[in-house]
Amino acid sequence: MLEGEFTVWAGENKVVLNGGESFLIPASFFSMILGLVGLGSCWRVAAKWHLPAWIGEAIMLLTVVIWLVLLLLYVSKWLWSGADALAEFEHPVLCCFIGLVPVSTVIVVLAIAPSDFYSFP
Repeated sequence: MLEGEFTVWAGENKVVLNGGESFLIPASFFSMILGLVGLGSCWRVAAKWHLPAWIGEAIMLLTVVIWLVLLLLYVSKWLWSGADALAEFEHPVLCCFIGLVPVSTVIVVLAIAPSDFYSFP
């Protein structure tokens, strides 16, 4: 258990745990999904060379779970902390990361797709 307050600074958004009042998820957190799907896809292809296939599937499952949690937290940010979400939307740098939300949603389809989707002739 953490003592006191644990703060992670991400742009102008703060993630405050243990007694803090806000838990804001910046849109840039969705970049994790792109990297995890890429890693899982590489493991799926590597399974063609007799490496363990379960590693790629485990990474993809973890990716879908992380994406769902991030999506729920980000939607809740817009619902209950609209001013903070709007400030991120109007920020000259942070606004560019909002595009990661739909892009990561499309990329998650690769994680849900079966492994034989990666079969090459």
